[in-house]
Amino acid sequence: MWGQSEHTAKLIEGAKREKEVVVYGTMDLRGANLLNDKFRERYPFVDVKLNRFGSGNMVPRTLAEVRAGKHLSDVLQTNSLGLHFLRKQGILGHYVSPEDRFYPTQFKDQGYWTTTNMNVHVLAYNIRLIARGETSVNV
Repeated sequence: MWGQSEHTAKLIEGAKREKEVVVYGTMDLRGANLLNDKFRERYPFVDVKLNRFGSGNMVPRTLAEVRAGKHLSDVLQTNSLGLHFLRKQGILGHYVSPEDRFYPTQFKDQGYWTTTNMNVHVLAYNIRLIARGETSVNV
């Protein structure tokens, strides 16, 4: 492909030979399908196989597979805490994407994981029912 680095070209050639990418994911099905569909558009020669897990099941499964000498997944989509444990065990491969520079440092552990989605938690209250600065609420 024009303008493509030699490293990227080698990765694409390897993907063409392998013909599939196995994704272990905990994200919602709609979001995972959107992400995987975009990948398929760009790389139609690679079949995306999605295996979904509950957030508490993927890390133990991955650890068990590695301990059994099996490396069945290529991509892990889970929370950063799960990836922290996998990295600590030496399981994650190091790779710095050419797109890495577009992500703020607080959304990645450079070379190990990058955030693809984020859950924002917000606490809100009705200031007409609870005065600003009130420290306790009787319900």
